Amino acid sequence: MKKVTLILLILAVFYSRFVGLTWGLPYPFHPDERNMANALQSLTCTLHPLSSTFQPTLYPLLSTFKDCFNPHFFAYGQLPLYIGYILIQLSSIFIHGSFVKEISFTSAVLSLRLISAISTIASIYVLYRLLRDYFSDIFEKNLLIYIIPFFIFAPFLIQFGHFGTTESTLILLYLLVNYVCLSVLKKNIVTKKSLIGTGIIIGIAVGIKISSLSFGLLPLVTILFVSFFNKQKIWKKLLGIVLQTFLFSLVLLTASIITSPQNVISFSEFLGSIVYESSIARGTIAVFYTRQFLFSSPFIYQLKYIFPYALGIGSFVLFLLSFFLLSYKDKRINLLRFSFLLYFIPASLIFAKWSRFMAPLLPIALIFVTLSIGRILKLTDKMILKKSVLIALIILLSIPGIAYLSIYLNKDVRESASEWIYKNIPDNARILSETANVVDIPLFISNTIFSNKRFEVASFDFYNIDTSKELQDALVSNVKTADYIFIPSKRIFASHTCFLKTIPDFGYSIDRCKKLRALYPVVNEYYDKIENGELGFKLVQTITSYPSITIFGKTLLELNDEGADETWTVFDHPVIRIYKKI
Repeated sequence: MKKVTLILLILAVFYSRFVGLTWGLPYPFHPDERNMANALQSLTCTLHPLSSTFQPTLYPLLSTFKDCFNPHFFAYGQLPLYIGYILIQLSSIFIHGSFVKEISFTSAVLSLRLISAISTIASIYVLYRLLRDYFSDIFEKNLLIYIIPFFIFAPFLIQFGHFGTTESTLILLYLLVNYVCLSVLKKNIVTKKSLIGTGIIIGIAVGIKISSLSFGLLPLVTILFVSFFNKQKIWKKLLGIVLQTFLFSLVLLTASIITSPQNVISFSEFLGSIVYESSIARGTIAVFYTRQFLFSSPFIYQLKYIFPYALGIGSFVLFLLSFFLLSYKDKRINLLRFSFLLYFIPASLIFAKWSRFMAPLLPIALIFVTLSIGRILKLTDKMILKKSVLIALIILLSIPGIAYLSIYLNKDVRESASEWIYKNIPDNARILSETANVVDIPLFISNTIFSNKRFEVASFDFYNIDTSKELQDALVSNVKTADYIFIPSKRIFASHTCFLKTIPDFGYSIDRCKKLRALYPVVNEYYDKIENGELGFKLVQTITSYPSITIFGKTLLELNDEGADETWTVFDHPVIRIYKKI
């Protein structure tokens, strides 16, 4: 029976990770993924080691490496790009028997998504091992196989596993850091092996994303904790801490340079990018795509707009209860608490509060949920009852993730919206839409009877309209001549107005709506007039792709998650609203 269960779990994990991995292609719907794919495409080299012009001397080698393998993109490190490049070349050799000279955007995206999918599979295994090796007294080993579906269908692992970005890899690496630190705590000794191991892991993480330096706080706290309770003399303790920290830091630095060498080779580019990206995250440089965080409340924002959706509401509630109620005498659980807080507090305090900033913490939340379930199962000695309760809980907690998988099983919402537009909007219609949604709709759909239709689409800049009289005049003109108005996502109205909301959001300052009206009066007036019909347009179609469970064409469950953090929905399943002039 266990073999059958294991086979089913393996099939489930591979199916859930690789199904729909081509979603949205060839369109670049995810801006971070698009930037990474473009950077990967730039790695194509004209000088190949097997060519007749190759010179095996130091200067040409360094010059070639700097020119060919410099992505000129430093928001993230080079390791994912290099791995993606290798995957593309290996697949090309296997299929075509030769290297790829020019990498296509689709190939670049798929290679990055493949890395993400594999990383989430590895994370599920690490979660299993961590619980088996360090918490078997709380959650029985013979029941662990039943908890695996809970990890497989964690919504955040499904989403990040389908994005060709760095979140899935960082989730895996932070889990590994926790695993090693729990090992140190269990043995009550800091070994060279553990220092080198954590140094390599965090060095790789830093090579992928420089902000992962914060991962190093947990090993340092673990070193201090273990050394503090050591029976050695104080000077030996201090010397040991210094030497251990030095070795850890040296390995970390070395690993980060090896995995992202261009950070050193092209240091000025790297530094300029880091200063710019950190300024955006801290809010010292204002950009249009961080306006959603104006007047947001740290900690509350994350707990309302990220965790309930990324974990599922049931898992989120259990996580909160277990985080505060599980034993404070158990040093293993306290280490997990430290692991969560050491990252959560600083990441929550910065201005930008994207979902991806919380990604490394989400599997820690899953561990807390699992431990709380283990405590519940301890209330009975009857194995049949334990299994029944566990299976019931896992099914209940896995529902949001199973529903989330539907986004990648179904047609992309922008494609569905485009089909509706071609079928229902007349040829040469004038459309007023919104800019900054990466790709405008309608998408061009070939091989259909509607592919010869043409529309006059104005992708309007609402981000700068309040500071531009020219744009304000242009809006008046566009509204007058438009036959339809598109709201292709919530990016504009959720960041500038309280459109479609009757009360201020908990997670923002209570007077947010008033402040937004003062900052963006023109945008607010535009949406007010849409809502009350003063513009003369009526909502005729809302196209969604909410997480859902459908059986034989009948939708049994649909989870409206439009209220989540913007980046949780707008890349893979935005809500599209179409208004028609009456």
